[in-house]
This record gives sequence, structure tokens and C-alpha cells, in this order.
Amino acid sequence: IHGMASSTAVTCELIMMARRPNLYALKTEGIGFKHTSAFGYNGQLGWFKPYLLNLSRDEVEFFMRVALFESSLAHLAWSYQSLGAAESGLKSVLEHSSDEQWQGRACAVIVSRGLLPFLIHHYIDLQSHEEVYRRTQVLRGTDLVSLEMHFSPSEAGASPRLPMGYELYFDGTLHDTIAFDKMRSNRMLFKSLFDAHSDATTVSL
Repeated sequence: IHGMASSTAVTCELIMMARRPNLYALKTEGIGFKHTSAFGYNGQLGWFKPYLLNLSRDEVEFFMRVALFESSLAHLAWSYQSLGAAESGLKSVLEHSSDEQWQGRACAVIVSRGLLPFLIHHYIDLQSHEEVYRRTQVLRGTDLVSLEMHFSPSEAGASPRLPMGYELYFDGTLHDTIAFDKMRSNRMLFKSLFDAHSDATTVSL
């Protein structure tokens, strides 16, 4: 997936890659200024390489979890198709919670667990059957931070039906706006593309 990420201060080019069941990578590169960061996750270890940023260990681990939350767009479908679901039943990885209203929409709420190192609440619009919102909580040092993604609609007739962008919130405050301009489905993504860079910080998430 290729797109642009923007905040009040900066705009970055963004590239995401993912391979079922739980391999993810995300890279951003500044537009008009020298800033690049790279993230990856191999199902157990996360790695993060923040170029030209002096971040503490707690901040690096926090932004790893944020990047994993962002890049796992297909997580709900891949949980449904996972080995855990096949061997232990669908309820071992996905739970249908009580339906809720979100921004005037009636939504089914699905809680996913197992493939990623934190629970995610997925809100599925009961009319369009698309995920419109998701939320989780992750650690930033010793504090829990609420993360939310407000999804843009998918392109009409697209397959797979993935959102064409999202807004990312930290504790209810808008942090980034992401717009996708190109998606490509490619079954030949090698696992080595998700390996940690030699000078990256790695951590068991």
C-alpha cells in the first residue's frame, strides 16, 4: 500500500507491506525534510529504526505498537482464516461483543486476540459490512494509551475491500491523517522483506 501521512507539522510518504498471517512492515519518508523511519513485525519480534530521532526505549516500543496497529489492516480477515481458528475454533481468536452505535452507525463489534500482542475492537457497519473504526490500548512506558483508527470507505468494487485511508487518534486527539493512493495484491512477498535491519531496535512485543 502506498499513500501519504500528514499531521499539523509534517507530511510523509508512507509504504505498508503485509503477509498473512502476521507479518507487517511500515516505512515513512519525509516530504521536503530528511526524516525516515522503518518498522517491521515477524509475529513475535518488532523492530523499529527511527532515523534522525532521539527517542527513549519506551518511546521506540510505543511507536512500534502504533505502527503494528496501523499496518494490520487485514487483521480481522486473517484472524478468521488463521490456524488458531481452524484448530481451536473461531471463538479462540474472534469474539462477537455487544453491538454498538458509532457516529450514528449501527455496528457489530468484534474483538480479535491471539495474532497480535494486544486486543483490538473492530466496528463493522451493519449496513455496508465494512470496518469503519477500531480501537485498542497499548503501553507507553507504564501508561496505557488509547489508539483509534477512523477508516475511510473502500473503493467501489475493490477486491480486497480495504479502506482508502484513516485518521489515527492518541487518547482522543487526532495524530495523523493517512490517505492511500495505490494498493497492490502480490502473493510473492518474501518473508525476508520483514526481517529486522541490522541497526534497528528489536523488542518482543
